[in-house]
Amino acid sequence: MLPNDDPNGDFNTSDHNLEWIAKLSGSYNFPYGLLASALYESRSGDVWARTVLFSGGTTIPTLALNVEPIGTRQYQTISHFDVRLEKRFKLLSTHELAVRMNVYNVVNANTVTAVTARSGASFGKPTSILPARLAEVSASYKF
Repeated sequence: MLPNDDPNGDFNTSDHNLEWIAKLSGSYNFPYGLLASALYESRSGDVWARTVLFSGGTTIPTLALNVEPIGTRQYQTISHFDVRLEKRFKLLSTHELAVRMNVYNVVNANTVTAVTARSGASFGKPTSILPARLAEVSASYKF
């Protein structure tokens, strides 16, 4: 018997779930060097399982184990929408200045992306959410 053929090693630790992702993007060049683009992304939420911390052993004093199969619980689908506006300016004959503004998570979604998985008083408490709306302004100079 090979070391990896232990049937107990696969108990409540295997992830046989499907993940998916969908993206839709587009851009349009307006007159006068103005560019507008957008990206919409949607992906399946991660799967997870409740864990319990067992203690009291001598060789292994504490051990955290899954007490339900991975995939018993799943986070919400994560969807976000990002946009970009860019304006290009011709300077001299071969020089160009581009000024752009990106806005990430335009709709300001606050989807939960992680929770406390360990059994106890804080089980299921959100520990992370999708980052808030963020705007970024940048410029580049080409010569």
